Amino acid sequence: MQQKELIQRAGIHLKKGLGQHFLVVPGVVRGIVRLAALTREDTVLEVGPGLGILTIALAEAAGKVIALEKDEKLYGVLQERLASYPHVEPVWADALFFDYASLEPGTKVVSNLPYSIANPLLFRFLEQRGRITEMVLMFQKEVADRLMAPPGGKEYGPLSLAVQLYCRVEKGFKVPPSAFWPRPKVDSMVVRITLSAMPRVELASEGLFSQIVRASFAQRRKTLLNNLKRANLLRGDPRIWEEVCHQVGIDTTRRGETLSLEEFAALSNYVAFRGMIE
Repeated sequence: MQQKELIQRAGIHLKKGLGQHFLVVPGVVRGIVRLAALTREDTVLEVGPGLGILTIALAEAAGKVIALEKDEKLYGVLQERLASYPHVEPVWADALFFDYASLEPGTKVVSNLPYSIANPLLFRFLEQRGRITEMVLMFQKEVADRLMAPPGGKEYGPLSLAVQLYCRVEKGFKVPPSAFWPRPKVDSMVVRITLSAMPRVELASEGLFSQIVRASFAQRRKTLLNNLKRANLLRGDPRIWEEVCHQVGIDTTRRGETLSLEEFAALSNYVAFRGMIE
């Protein structure tokens, strides 16, 4: 039965606020499952399964699948469609408030994420990086580009650094609007994300690192030094930043978007180890 027919039969009215765009191209589904490299030893979490086209493919590859669906009527359709898969657990829940700490260690997340909540969901997953080990996720292409961006480009920013601090992000494949019903207005991208329990660089204070990163991108057209001076981080004396950058070996005329993960770590560690933050 086609997706549209299933929706009409169940009396489902698509909710724009939930970003409901259902995958309808089997080849895309196969590509996602292939990228996830699942085995019968794997437990998989899927967020926003919709009508279950990806869920069924995951069920045929993994040992256990947990599918979180917020829409009550879609949840009913899922229960019916997945009844013959005893190792699949449909859960009626809001993914933003689900207890991810309840997942089994080693869980993989494989999802066509609802685009309206993709970013906050990603950070919820990162909080469980000791429990979630890998993710294969579909984002709007512009978001995926930001996750993978190297220093120096317009896509590179706080999101890139926050994710790359704990993750290796690899490009999967591009997905056109025609792969969904109804069609979104943007291209999509599938990426594979491998999580590490420890940061990729040594940090004295992850909170301070995040503060410095955000301050450095506050106004992208301004130099690193001007942005840091405006941030009011160093005991109210912005002149100290010139000395900090000099000691770390970073040219103060550079812009924040040119600094690597390692350079931001060096800045924050220098400040933290010398007790410059009250």
